[in-house]
Amino acid sequence: MHGAQVERLVPGQLGRAGARLGAGGGGGAEEALPRAEYAIARATEAAGESPGRPMEAVLDEVGAALGARLTLVEDPGVPWSEPHAVCVGEVPVGRLVADRDDPEQRPPAVLASSVELHALQLVDRRDEVWHLATFHDDIVMVASEETGAADHQRRLRDVMEAVAAHARSVAGEEWAFTVGLGTPQSGAAGLRQSATEAHIAADTAVAGGRAGGIEVTDVTGLRRVLLDFYASPLSRSLLDDILAPLDALGPERAAIAMRTLVAYLGHRNSLARAGAELNLHANAVNYRVRRIEQTLGLDLTAPDVRFSVELACRVRLAASGQ
Repeated sequence: MHGAQVERLVPGQLGRAGARLGAGGGGGAEEALPRAEYAIARATEAAGESPGRPMEAVLDEVGAALGARLTLVEDPGVPWSEPHAVCVGEVPVGRLVADRDDPEQRPPAVLASSVELHALQLVDRRDEVWHLATFHDDIVMVASEETGAADHQRRLRDVMEAVAAHARSVAGEEWAFTVGLGTPQSGAAGLRQSATEAHIAADTAVAGGRAGGIEVTDVTGLRRVLLDFYASPLSRSLLDDILAPLDALGPERAAIAMRTLVAYLGHRNSLARAGAELNLHANAVNYRVRRIEQTLGLDLTAPDVRFSVELACRVRLAASGQ
């Protein structure tokens, strides 16, 4: 029985943290509806907070949910049937225009064929059997060999590093190429699992600001579940709402606060056990936790709150590689 492992190469332009090109771009059809529902809920909530609230403020709330700046352009002549038309009753008043901070750009048209040719030449005389396919802007490579083959992961990483380097040489240094590695699996079901793992690993690396590297799927499964959850724009938005007060403190202080919370909440609010994990006195942990609790404005003794905060912290730390 041959073991198969999938690698997924995802292009994304440097300097566009959290963005990726192709392969669904905004998360695919499976995420479009919940993201739209969330945006509608944010719009309703924003408008309901103050009946006289400016339209721009409501659009800012919706734009934050969708990941794009929204502007209402006055245009009474816009056909009401247009998908971007805005009407009051049946009277058209304007068009809704979305302006992304990171406009989608396409990699060079020659990239896919060039990378495919280079990759096939690269693996032509290797012992493992390789297959390559392109899907939108993604390049998927599958390596098959006998189960338990020695040094498997290193050899696959070497190939993918060379493929990614060639892709950069063709597309230009302003592009980053992120590689996700699935785990070795057997059979058709294993191939699907490995492909899913590679997909999650690559997407989460880009979403976590680590575009341009190689992301390896963990073998325990827990981090894989957390990263799959974080890969959803809707999930990230909900978790970011919880952690926003900590993010306002700056990256370093926010990271310290999240590690403190994971230790404290993971030990069922035990100051002594959290202190042992953090190498701090219990009183120091207590001081940190009380300050964090005040910053978040949450009651960490409430079970649902504890669960939500710990999940948010663990997912964020996993996505950042900590």
